[in-house]
Amino acid sequence: MLFQPRSSVRYTSILWDELQPYPGRLDLSLRMALVTTLVAVTAMALQVPEAAISFYLVFFAFTADAGILIAIGLLVRATIGILLAIVCLMLAADEPVPRLALIALFTFGGMYLTQASRAGPPIGTVVMVFAFVMTLYDIVPIPELLIRGLAWMWVVVFFLVVYLVENAEARKDRRSHSAE
Repeated sequence: MLFQPRSSVRYTSILWDELQPYPGRLDLSLRMALVTTLVAVTAMALQVPEAAISFYLVFFAFTADAGILIAIGLLVRATIGILLAIVCLMLAADEPVPRLALIALFTFGGMYLTQASRAGPPIGTVVMVFAFVMTLYDIVPIPELLIRGLAWMWVVVFFLVVYLVENAEARKDRRSHSAE
C-alpha cells in the first residue's frame, strides 16, 4: 500500500515551525553571512574564476560546530579531489567515454561510501571536486590552461578555509572570555 499523508498536515505550519528562532540561530546566520561576504569581496578583488564554488562550500562546510579541523579537512579533501582528477585526466583526457566512465565510477563509489561509511561527507567533497575537474577538460582543452585553472580552484577553497579558521578561532576566543 502506498503511503498516504495525513490530510490535516498544513505545510505552512511546518514551515512556520522550522523558521522559529532557537538559541544560536542568529549567531550562526550572522557568522555565515560574514564569511560569505568576505568570500565575495576576496573573489571579486582577486578576480577568481568559478568563485561560485566557494559559496557552495560555505554552505556545505559551515555548521554550528565547524572548527579548524573541518576547515582544514575541506582543503585536504579538495586537494585530493584535484590531484585524483589530474591523474585521471592524464590517462583519459582525449577520450570522452573513459572520462565519463571514470566520473560515473567515482560518483557511484563515492556516493555509496558517503551513505555507507562514517567518513561520508569528506568522501562526498572529494567526489564533487573530482567530477567537476573531470568535466573541465571539455571547457578548457588546453592542458596548461586547465592546470592553471585548477590552481585557481585550489585558491578558491584556500581562502574559504582561511575565513572558516578565523571564524572558528574568534568563536573559541569568545567562548573562553565568556567562561571567565
